[in-house]
Amino acid sequence: FGPILINGGYWALTSNFNPTLFILSWTIFLSTIVLLHTHNIMDWEFDEKEGKNTLARLAKTKPNAILLLRWMMISCYLIIFFGVINGIFNPFTFYVFLTLPIMTKLSESMYDYINIKNVSFIPRWYYGPFENWKQIQELKLDYFMYRFYLARNFSVFFALFAAIGQIS
Repeated sequence: FGPILINGGYWALTSNFNPTLFILSWTIFLSTIVLLHTHNIMDWEFDEKEGKNTLARLAKTKPNAILLLRWMMISCYLIIFFGVINGIFNPFTFYVFLTLPIMTKLSESMYDYINIKNVSFIPRWYYGPFENWKQIQELKLDYFMYRFYLARNFSVFFALFAAIGQIS
């Protein structure tokens, strides 16, 4: 879901290299890594016990891993911002900024994950879908799935809005 896959597919279809698509593909790559990294942060204890070296664990501490997560999300927006300002991307690519509430809540929620344990999880419509939420709450998995859904929704909607913005 990054530069190799997206540009490889484009190359296979057109036999051309598209520099705009190459730059945009880095935002797709980073937004996908946000999903994986969020999951790895929440699996920290299990991964540590099993001796797994994930990107989160390589950050040495959970706060460092969360800073890295925030950096990845902010980098996605910066690439789009500078791409539009410099005329590389269509101005409609600014649609990605509609995902800011999801990014903000994910960032806040990951901070809460390591600092505050009794947080209530309230999905809002502008955070995207939270399938089977009642069942998840009954199973007491909401602490994990809330953050996972936020990360998934950030990744999916960022990529979707970037693509829609470019073809508008």
